Amino acid sequence: MSAAPKQKRNRVDDGTRDIHVQVEDYESGEVLHDGLAVSLDATVADLRQLVLSSDALPSCTLAVQLFVGHTGTELIDDDAKLASFPALAVDGTPLVVSPTLCTFRAKVAVPYMSVVMTLKSLCFAVRG
Repeated sequence: MSAAPKQKRNRVDDGTRDIHVQVEDYESGEVLHDGLAVSLDATVADLRQLVLSSDALPSCTLAVQLFVGHTGTELIDDDAKLASFPALAVDGTPLVVSPTLCTFRAKVAVPYMSVVMTLKSLCFAVRG
């Protein structure tokens, strides 16, 4: 019995330099976005900002680490073009995201809900 062919997770739009990348969570492997559209001419910094601005992550996400696949290279050079990572466009390897969340740990009890809401608002202000 032969195995079914593996379905590509990413695709390239014909006639453009756009790719649609599947975004997965680093820890759980859960699909966060089925086809995030980005240009191959974009930089890692552009991709990082696109991922941060998408609705795929919790609203209190401050930063993300990006990886090519679950066991692949971390995308740390913000000036690198996505075209230099063929695994994203050609091989269908997912973009894996490890978010850094904004958390506040109060050591005192907060008696009023308005104070808690202020802390959450501060998290959004820090994220920008």
